[in-house]
Amino acid sequence: MMFAMSAERGASLRSVRVSVAGHHLALRTDARAGYVRELADYISAKIESARTLHQERRRAVSPHALALLAALQVADELMQLRAEQRELEADVRTRSKRILDYLDQLEPVRPAPARRRSSTDP
Repeated sequence: MMFAMSAERGASLRSVRVSVAGHHLALRTDARAGYVRELADYISAKIESARTLHQERRRAVSPHALALLAALQVADELMQLRAEQRELEADVRTRSKRILDYLDQLEPVRPAPARRRSSTDP
């Protein structure tokens, strides 16, 4: 399976073996092996969480459906983080504008008059 972790063309790809919910994959990537394994572990945990929830409810769910549920959970997290980021960016813009408006209202600071050099100055 080809798995490009970077948009850089010509990046050096290496093979990383991971296991996601018991399925073994060999990925070609330019990302650090440890990072790719963290991603695989994260997705495996999401799938296991979905499996546990459905087992508690005594519902049989296919591995495919569990993977889709995990993908939806990750997508939900991503969308919530993006919304938070937009709110933070808007807050920073608002606060920055208030600070600039405040600074514009202050009287301009006039530079001190230039001091004449005397013959004793170095």
